[in-house]
This record gives sequence, C-alpha cells and structure tokens, in this order.
Amino acid sequence: MKNKKNKFKIIWPHFLLRLFLLIILFALIWGGCLFIKIYSFEKITILSNNQEQSSTIISATKNLISNKSKKLKGEERKRINILLLGMGGEGHKGADLTDTIILASVDPTNYDTSLISIPRDLYVEISDTQIYTKINAVYAYGKKNPKKNENPIDSIKETVEKITGQPIDYYLTINFEGFKQVIDELNGIIIQVEKDIIDTHYPGQGTSYETFRINQGTHLVNGDVALKYARVRHVAGGDFARLKRQQEIISSAKRRALSIENFVNPIKFTSLLNIAGENIETNIQLDEIPSFIKLFNNINTYEMNTKVLDAWSSDSLLAVSHVLLGNVNAFILVPRTGNYKEIQKLVDNIFDLEKQEKEKVEIKKEAANIVIMSENYQNKNQIKNLFKKMGYEVTLEENLEITKKCQNEIKILTSMNDKYYTLNDLTNKFNARIEDLYNFIYPGDIILCFPSKELEKLEKQIDQINVDEFEGGLILDDDGNILYNN
Repeated sequence: MKNKKNKFKIIWPHFLLRLFLLIILFALIWGGCLFIKIYSFEKITILSNNQEQSSTIISATKNLISNKSKKLKGEERKRINILLLGMGGEGHKGADLTDTIILASVDPTNYDTSLISIPRDLYVEISDTQIYTKINAVYAYGKKNPKKNENPIDSIKETVEKITGQPIDYYLTINFEGFKQVIDELNGIIIQVEKDIIDTHYPGQGTSYETFRINQGTHLVNGDVALKYARVRHVAGGDFARLKRQQEIISSAKRRALSIENFVNPIKFTSLLNIAGENIETNIQLDEIPSFIKLFNNINTYEMNTKVLDAWSSDSLLAVSHVLLGNVNAFILVPRTGNYKEIQKLVDNIFDLEKQEKEKVEIKKEAANIVIMSENYQNKNQIKNLFKKMGYEVTLEENLEITKKCQNEIKILTSMNDKYYTLNDLTNKFNARIEDLYNFIYPGDIILCFPSKELEKLEKQIDQINVDEFEGGLILDDDGNILYNN
C-alpha cells in the first residue's frame, strides 16, 4: 500500500507539469496563429493603398495589455464620423456600386450615436469633375479612375463630406459575402419585422428573380436572410424602408458582437479577422482597435438617433426629379431647396433634434407674410406645395423691377428685423443673402427673390411617383457600364 502511495506522488507532479506545458504550447500556437491573422489583417485591410504603416503589432498589443486607449480622429471636436459602405462585390453586376451609404457619428464624451442613411439615388457631382451621376456610382468611379497618390475611396468620401458638411474620419466597406459571413460567425442577429414582407422580385441567380418572404415578429436570422432583409425593396416604403432596415441590422449586429459569448471568444475573434481580411476595407489602424472596442461597448444601440434622407414625408429634405443619364430618363433624388444646407443643418444637430423643433415653433409664432418673387413661373402649384411642406404659406408675384436685384443669386429682400427665426431659416435653406429693400412699395414682410434658373430646379420636382418605378436601377447599361451625365 505504501509503495502505491509513493508511486502516485511521483506521477502526479509529472502529470501537472506535462499538462502545464501542453497548455503553454497550445497558447503559443494559438497566439502565433492570432499574431499571423492580425498581421495579415493589418497588411491587407487596415492600411490604405498609399499610406505608410503607422500602427504595429507591438503598439496594439501594449494598448490591449495596459488597457491604454489611443486617441481617435474626431475626439477633439467631440464627434467621430465613420462612413459605412455596402456593395455587391465580386460576382455581382455593378460589383462596386454602393447599395448602402451610412454616416455613423459618435460623441466620445457621452456616447450619443447617430446613423444617417443617404439614398443611393441622390444625384451628385463627383468631386473635382464635371460628371454627374447617382451617388451609388461614385465609389465605383473612384476605383475605375484613381487619382495619383489617392485612395479610390476619396471620391465617395469627399462627396459625402460635401453633402453632410461633416469631415469623414474613418471609413469601412464590406461586400455582400463578407456581410453574410460576419452575421453567421455571430450566430445570427435578432430582427424585429413590423409587417409581413413578401417580395416576388428579389434578385436571384443571373437575371432571374426569386421570392423573399418573412413574417411579422421577432426572428433570429442567419447571414443570407439578413442580407435579403437589408436589400429587399419591392415592398411598402420601397428604398427608404430598406435604409431603415439596414440601420436596424447595424444596431443588432453591434449588440450581438459585444455579447459575452462573442466578445471574449478568441476563436470567433480570429475567424472575424479572417473574414475582414478578405471582405472589408478600412482605414482604422490596428492600434486604434482597442479604442474602438471601448467606444462601441459604451454605445446604447437602443437610443440611437437614426435618420433616413427621403422624399416621401412632409418634412423630407429630398425631392424626386428626373434627368437623362446616358440617354436614359432616370429617376433621381435632389435636395428640395436646390442645395445641401438643410441636410447639413440636420446632420450638425443630429444629437439635439429638439433644437430644430423649437425653431419651428418660433417660426410659426412670427407668422411672417412671405412673397415669392420671380420673372415667370412654370408650375406655381409645385412652388406653393414645396413651401407648405416647409411650414410656410406663400404668395407668388412677378415684378421685373424687383427681380433685377436677384438675376444671379437668391436674395431675401426685407426691412423687417423682428422675424429673426424666419429670416434665419430661409437664409439657411436657400443659401440666400439678405438685403434691405428701400424705396419700393411691396406686399408682405419678406420677399424671397429667385433667379429663373434656380426656380426651374424647384419646379422640376415631382410630388408623387409609383414606388415600384423608383428602382434606382437605371444607372447601368446592358453591359454593366455606369451611366453618367456631363
């Protein structure tokens, strides 16, 4: 009996030592694989095409171990702006057309967060060119026509900056395949379907169609269903409802990614890095990742400010129009006032939308008598309806003597100083200059004077169209070439 006891004492320490060495060996192998994955991720996706390597594995590891956070771009102005782009990718017609364009903003001091979706049919001018097209073709243009020493992403980045008035600090692009793989790796996401969705014209293989159906209620969905849920548009609400669903998916994916079972799982982490290396492009540096993890972990996705720039509600900032693209009459979206000032104000105040509501109340109290003045009108009803949506009842007049003052720019002519909120609002909306009007007898408190060319833009807007016609598909010819207008 004594011998058996001694034998057991001799074996047990060796067993523990071997077990310890086995654990250490496993950790070294796993750590080595993780190192290679991270290094590969850094080389392939983190660094922009013409950017010098500024982040290193060592600095990132130090940050992770010491819990030290690298300061992110935008922190000094208390707003970090991230441009999110989704596209078909290899194997899809128009592989680089951006199906999803979202500006995500985070206040790093109180973690207020907003998602602003820009519809793909917004008609824009590509930066530093005289080419006009729908915004979903701008990134593809940048890839096909890269400028010297510039990243292909710069074209869409500069365009979104012009629209929103916000600097873009970071960007992240993901293709359909990567989107599906990420959702599957998170073991699916939870979505809340408000109404039954049935689309018999969802894109199938090649040029075919298939039926996509999902019933009202709460669902745990995989990557394939999540992608279809994000893309389907032949249903009530069309393209704009689709943008809202995309925002919902982002919020749900964030919650899923930072759940305990996913957040601390090293195998999932390495798998996600592998997916990212193959399907994601970003300028987020490796040593910034710990800061981003901390940032996103503090975001309350249930209290996000979400907005979709649309053209269907009474307070929409966009309007429907049409234009020839490659000799094809295409539906487009345009700013309802002819410029981006309204959009920029919304984006600037996205964390405090009550401010704009208070301004509307004050404008209503002022009850200014507004006269729209121009040389001639082609569609008076359209002009009146446009201003009615903005909260103004206006009268339309023609006066050649007065309109001489605004042949080249929109002007506000008034001698009233007690209509502060109204003047400020109209000045911002139409990028107009205020001038005092002397020695004229004129009706109303405020004259908003339009050059004929500016008025024509407003008169071309369409109040209502069939949602099914509003496809946004008229941007590619039969050979898949993007249509532009010079």
